[in-house]
Amino acid sequence: MDSRFERILNKTKGFRVNFSQKSNLDNSEGEEGEYRINKVNGVSKLFIKLNKKWEPITPEGSLQKNGYVKFGNGFQITWGENSTDNDSEYTVNFSKSFNTMCVGVMINNQKADAQYPMYAKSFDTKGFKIDRNNSINGSQTINFIAIGF
Repeated sequence: MDSRFERILNKTKGFRVNFSQKSNLDNSEGEEGEYRINKVNGVSKLFIKLNKKWEPITPEGSLQKNGYVKFGNGFQITWGENSTDNDSEYTVNFSKSFNTMCVGVMINNQKADAQYPMYAKSFDTKGFKIDRNNSINGSQTINFIAIGF
C-alpha cells in the first residue's frame, strides 16, 4: 500500500488505519475504534474494531434491477421487478436469499391506475408468494423491496 496514503489517513484526527494482507483479522490485535483495510477473497474491505471484535463495514451487493445489499452485521435489503399475466398464485424468488429470515416484503404495482392492490401472501428466506386479482387482464409489473437478515 502507498505509505504516503497511509500517513495521510493516520494524521486525520480520530481516524487510524492499518492495512493488512491477512485473510482473517485477529481479535486480539488492534485498538478499540481502529479501522483496518483488509483483503478478503481478493477484495478490499473496511473493518472497525468494536467491543474487542473486528466488524466489517463494507457491504456486499449487486446493484442490478434485481439486486441486494448485505451489511457486515447480516442486515440485508433485496429488491427487484417481476412481470406476469398469471392469475393464479406464483412465487417470486429473491436475487439473494436471506440467511436467517425475511422480516417483510413491500410491493408496488407499476400500473398508474392500478385498481387492485398487490401484496405478498407469504414469504420466507428465498422469496414470496403473490396471487394477483383474477379481474386483471394482461401482463402486470410489480417492484418489491424485502428486508431481513
